[in-house]
Amino acid sequence: MNIITLNDIIFATATVRGAVTANLRLSGLRSMADVINAIRREIGSASGLITISLRNMTQGWTQQKSLYLSPVAINR
Repeated sequence: MNIITLNDIIFATATVRGAVTANLRLSGLRSMADVINAIRREIGSASGLITISLRNMTQGWTQQKSLYLSPVAINR
């Protein structure tokens, strides 16, 4: 698992059903949860299977994740 630090610059692309829904340049994040929250804010109410491609420009790594986002928060 790749680590995200506060000073990293992250490029994130979110794809839903084959269409790019967000292309972001992020910084000041501390975790993957922060990245996902930023993407959620950008894509609004989109839900379903979402593919996220990440590039950490600072550390030099790339990562791709597939997530299922529900239209409402799931309580656990």
